[in-house]
Amino acid sequence: MTAPAIPRIALEHGAARAQVSPLGAALCSLTVDGRELTEPVPATAIAPQGNGLVLAPWPNRVRDGRWTHDGVVQQLAITEPAYGNASHGLLRNTAYRVVERTASTLELGALIVPQPGWPFTLETRVTYRLDDDGVTVTHRAVNGSDASAPWAVGAHPTSAAARTRSNSSSSRWPPRRGSTRTNG
Repeated sequence: MTAPAIPRIALEHGAARAQVSPLGAALCSLTVDGRELTEPVPATAIAPQGNGLVLAPWPNRVRDGRWTHDGVVQQLAITEPAYGNASHGLLRNTAYRVVERTASTLELGALIVPQPGWPFTLETRVTYRLDDDGVTVTHRAVNGSDASAPWAVGAHPTSAAARTRSNSSSSRWPPRRGSTRTNG
């Protein structure tokens, strides 16, 4: 049985091409002049090891899923049971909605709602914009809660250079042609 394809949204500007999945707002591929800059994610696969995903409202691991905010201990769901961690935020498996789209720009939005260990409401946005230099990624969040809410964001793209086998390597990030920048 073949796995169903996960929807992708294609972006294009000049020699730059990208594929973005609304699932986790994952950057599934980025090429400039036909050269892969990210490790591509197959259309029939959920991003392996978080490849390309947006990680929010925290981009790392919370040991035991426990953290304190304004003197109150919070207990997040353990999403990495083998290590006892709450891993990489709350949006990894979220279907983002398309807010705005052109041939070269895609803005996706997702709402983070209160849940165990996270008593806040955040409206999050990520924009992918292709230009002559490659891609610009912009992240935003609006707190819809009465209390201040912590916020951090990360991305998990895997460079295509990671699959190169060599005893030594060097890379320029961003590359001269087709550079990748992250704002926000």
